[in-house]
Amino acid sequence: MRCQTCDYELWNLIPAACPECGTGWSFEQFRFRAGAAQFLCPHCEHAYGGNDAAGLPTPRHFTCVGCQQEIMLSQMRALPAPGSNRDDAMEDRHPWMQRARIGRWRAFRQTTKQSLLYPAKLGSSLPANLTITAPLLYSVICNTTALAGCVLVPVTVMTIIELATSGSTAVPMTSYVPLLGGALGLALLQLLILTWCGCAHLLLRMTGETRHGWRHTTSALLFCSAPMLFAAIPCCGVYVAALSTAWMLVVAICALAGAQKVSAYRAALAVLVPSLGLLAIVGAFFILALTTGVTLSGGTPASTLPSAQGAAAADVSLVPSDAPNSDSQLLPAP
Repeated sequence: MRCQTCDYELWNLIPAACPECGTGWSFEQFRFRAGAAQFLCPHCEHAYGGNDAAGLPTPRHFTCVGCQQEIMLSQMRALPAPGSNRDDAMEDRHPWMQRARIGRWRAFRQTTKQSLLYPAKLGSSLPANLTITAPLLYSVICNTTALAGCVLVPVTVMTIIELATSGSTAVPMTSYVPLLGGALGLALLQLLILTWCGCAHLLLRMTGETRHGWRHTTSALLFCSAPMLFAAIPCCGVYVAALSTAWMLVVAICALAGAQKVSAYRAALAVLVPSLGLLAIVGAFFILALTTGVTLSGGTPASTLPSAQGAAAADVSLVPSDAPNSDSQLLPAP
């Protein structure tokens, strides 16, 4: 049990401000494995085990059986139960939120694995107090990797081949155009994803109550960017992009249901309706851009006036090749 801001150890402490960073905390922010933690009476240190879904004792306000005094959960201290490890006593600890302690690469691997295979567990392990900075960083890493595989690697290979065949050492300016387009595409993609998250939470609230606010919805959906990593496969990412998008929608439904504790039907409605709407808008935009480009390219008619050579050729072609001989040709030779 560690502070969610600075990772300070909070075992054997009464809930208050973190001694390291001053951030307030409570037991309700954590989830304990069943029977893995014990909570001590502040007067006689009688130990109580957790008996609810979060591994906390219920009710939160009761009379101690040891000293007969009124106590509350917020006055108690927590320790691992005998035979339990401090880290193992915690349930569903979000790996990306622990990256400062377990390492960034290990946290990224564990988060990606849960995003691909166990999205409901990943959504339910989101801490109570969070910001979208950490999930947004994870989403940007996944999408940047995908675009790098689709754009950067092919452009680099083509540039090397062009330089090798031409014998030149100067990189052509045209090679930078796809890179600039990829950077712009990344910014637009993140904007679309954030818009999708906002619409999903709005629709979720329209269909009923949610356990947490918009930050949990946004974080759960941002952590579902792992399937986009398959689009980073060089020369094949474009072909698997549709499959990666479909996979992303499926894991997003599971993660949202786990994060907000809603039914799969509500989560599917909240995820799919904005997705279809955004896809329709993007498709209409591309069709409009394509139609406009075709219209502009064919809208300037070519000159209908024939050139001098074309006119001469036309005049010559008007003379019949099998015309009868003239009268001068019919006169007898002298």
